[in-house]
Amino acid sequence: MEAQRIALLDRFKCTGAACEDTCCRGWGMQVDAAHVDLYREKAPELMSAIVTSGGAHIMKRDEATGFCVKFSDGLCGVQSKYGESFLGDACNFYPRVTRRLGARTYMAATLSCPEIARLALSEANPFARNTVALDRLPAEVKGYLPDGLTEAQGEAVMEAFAREAAREDITPEQAMLHIVSTARSLGNIPVKSWPEAATFFMRTAGDRQLKGSPHPADPYRLLHSLAVLVGAGYPKMGKRFQEVFARMEQALEARMDWKNLLILNNSPELKAFAAMTKKWEQGARAKMAPVLRRWIQAQLAMALFPFAGAGGNPLERASIIAVRFALLRLALISHMGAGGEAPEEAEVIKIIQGLSRFLDHLENAELSLALYTDAEWLRESRMVGLIDL
Repeated sequence: MEAQRIALLDRFKCTGAACEDTCCRGWGMQVDAAHVDLYREKAPELMSAIVTSGGAHIMKRDEATGFCVKFSDGLCGVQSKYGESFLGDACNFYPRVTRRLGARTYMAATLSCPEIARLALSEANPFARNTVALDRLPAEVKGYLPDGLTEAQGEAVMEAFAREAAREDITPEQAMLHIVSTARSLGNIPVKSWPEAATFFMRTAGDRQLKGSPHPADPYRLLHSLAVLVGAGYPKMGKRFQEVFARMEQALEARMDWKNLLILNNSPELKAFAAMTKKWEQGARAKMAPVLRRWIQAQLAMALFPFAGAGGNPLERASIIAVRFALLRLALISHMGAGGEAPEEAEVIKIIQGLSRFLDHLENAELSLALYTDAEWLRESRMVGLIDL
């Protein structure tokens, strides 16, 4: 079996007991039907580690600790005793994300894994795709090639967006806005025209960009929208996410009322963010530009953008990525030193991974889009104002 796989996965290896935020805690990892049958036949004792929820089979968690019941001494007990072949697809392939365009299979990764976040920031060309032979693929790999395009044409569209995200002659903010603009334009033409049009729209995106309409409350609305998503339920906040959220509260001189899902602002004139951005411009912005650029590339690769990901069409998907971009940048700004020093690499990894552990695993995009519509960020001028500091 062959797949197009991003290069950082060539270097990825689960850190096991050394992982700072293991996937074996906090999540209900599904067990596919083939592995349930395998357990029944070859390892019936494993059936006691499975529960059924909503028609799905899920590895049971210890209610006291949140860990999978087969987690022991920092390692997976299923893998240790029976080998990798006994791991269900969810456990075996995480943090890999596998999707198809027609007959072509693509494998990327989510930044919700600490080691993937580290490799995404440290490796040279981490998102270049290599053709690799694999012994195993998930039992179900969803396809996203729209009618009217060949695999090669679909890949050409993806490449147009990937090239823009990787450009070093523009800021990551400009790249993000060009991606949103091009996604908006593609939605107005037939899918069969996308391969040629994507490059043209991307090249002319800056000429079409409206003047931004920023709002001084936008940073607080970003924090509030994130809190509302938390309040909606699954997935739960992890420890790292909580630490990042608290740091943003502190920096903005705000406090979240979790009972009523209201943000209490102690800076009535909204001066806190203005002071932060002034420090950001003095040096941290330039140092964090490569981080933000890599983050955009990771989002596009994970989603086979513009064909998949959170949202029902290219513009919705691009808009969700853009708002999360603004949220990540707010988190980075909030973690600057007292003198405006950029956060250290270990802290950057914690921020990216902590936010991704929550955002990458939201069940659907409907609430996010509703919140972003209420904040008016789906209007073009407001999106420009949010992103273009």
